This record gives sequence, C-alpha cells and structure tokens, in this order.
Amino acid sequence: MSDSISKKKIEYIQQKDEFDYLRSLLDSLDKGNCVGILLQGPPGTGKTLLAISLAKAYKAPYYIIDGSPDLDRRDIEGNWELLKDETKFNYGPLTLAIKDANNEGIAFIIINEINAIRENEQISLNSLLSENHINLI
Repeated sequence: MSDSISKKKIEYIQQKDEFDYLRSLLDSLDKGNCVGILLQGPPGTGKTLLAISLAKAYKAPYYIIDGSPDLDRRDIEGNWELLKDETKFNYGPLTLAIKDANNEGIAFIIINEINAIRENEQISLNSLLSENHINLI
C-alpha cells in the first residue's frame, strides 16, 4: 500500500447505492493513484453503463477496450507507423487514458470481457497499471 493511502484515514461513509460507493472510493484517493474495479455479473446488467456513467459524473475521459482473443498488444498500447519520411505514434486506448490522466488528473479505462484477452496482452495491461490498485469484486 502506498504511503499516501496508508497515512490517509479512511472513515466509514454512509452509502446510498453502488454508484455512491464508487464515488466515495474514488474521492478518498489522492491524485496519482491507480484503482482497478472489477464488476462481475451476467450480460446485460449494466456494468459498462455504470462505468461510463461514473466517468461522466467526473467529467473525465474514458476509453473502452473490448476483450477478445484477437486483441493485440498494439491495439491496447498503440504502435509506431512509418510514413514517407517520418514516424508517427498511433496512441492506443491505454496510452491515451494514461496521457489524459496525467493531463486532466483522472481518466477511465473500461475493459469488457477481460478474461477473453490472451495472457501476453493481460501482462501488458498489468505492467502499465500495477503501480497502485484496489480490486473489488
């Protein structure tokens, strides 16, 4: 646990619903902390809609990654493209979210069907997001 989280006293906050709980969790963190929240449930129960609504409540940018076995590391992180006389980096959703979080203070990455992503790509996600995290089920 990072020093900033352990020093900050976390008190009980009365919750009205799950959305209120998530807002309270995010509000209790200092800037620079990365939080992972796992929403589990049957298809069609509104997990993605809840995540998008939370991002909009914070007026924060969000990026959606749809997990599949075909998803490549370059699709997540981005890639370099060689043009006529220059190279250009095409940002992926993960690098865009990190860039926005550094500039804006907050950004959301919504990953649907994370269990369908191949192991190598999951390692890539973990390496970029593993600094500080909390996993909630």
